[in-house]
Amino acid sequence: MMTYGVDPLAKKPVKGLNDSARYEYRRRQLEGVRKISDEEQQKDVTSAERFTELIREVKERREFLRTMSEYGQDQAYRNAIETEISQLVREMEEMDRRETMKLNQALKANDEREADEE
Repeated sequence: MMTYGVDPLAKKPVKGLNDSARYEYRRRQLEGVRKISDEEQQKDVTSAERFTELIREVKERREFLRTMSEYGQDQAYRNAIETEISQLVREMEEMDRRETMKLNQALKANDEREADEE
C-alpha cells in the first residue's frame, strides 16, 4: 500500500552487488578513458605513445590476474584476461612490423640517394 509514496514491498537495492574484482577492474579501466572531441580524435597518436599505452595495459592485466590469484579467483578470469593480453601483444607486434618496414624503406632510399650522388 502506498499511502505516503513509499512502497513497503519494493525491493531495496543490495549493496555490494557490483563490488566484485572484475567490476572494479572494468571501472578502473574506464576511468582512464575520457570522451574526446572530434578535433582531438582526428589528431593521430604517435606509435611510441600507443606502444607505451599497450605496455601499460598488459602490465595492468597481469596485475589484475596476480590479485585474483591471491584471492583464489584467477581461474574465473584467466582465459578472458590472457586473450586480451594476446590481442595487445599482437597489436604491438604489428606496430613493430610497420615501424621496421618504414625504417627499412627509409634506409633503402637513403642508400639509393648516396649511390646517385657518387
